[in-house]
Amino acid sequence: MTAAEMKKLRMTHGVTKLDRIKSKYVRGSLFIEEPIVDKIEDRRINWYCHVFRRPPENPVKRALSLEVPLLRPRVRGRRKHTWLDQMKKQQHRINLNDDVIQDRATCRKTLSINRQNGRSANTTG
Repeated sequence: MTAAEMKKLRMTHGVTKLDRIKSKYVRGSLFIEEPIVDKIEDRRINWYCHVFRRPPENPVKRALSLEVPLLRPRVRGRRKHTWLDQMKKQQHRINLNDDVIQDRATCRKTLSINRQNGRSANTTG
């Protein structure tokens, strides 16, 4: 995703990789502060929190808790990663527990603090 984003940004700026201009300079000249991957993660965790706060009878929340039976057991390869597994892992990474998610104001504040810490960590690297 990051490579495709940078390719489009370079095309927009009119440079190629042969010009050997660093990505941060291309990004800065186009006034783009954060990568699209970070924006997608932010929106995804916001939506997860929104759905998590919904009542149990809500169709979207019920759909997330469905267990789809496999037609045959998987034998080879690694375990399939589900969207919900990915959200649980991200929730653990940014220290969001279920009580914080239930309170919308606290959840937004926690996500905002995490977003600011993530940006400062990205700009120093």
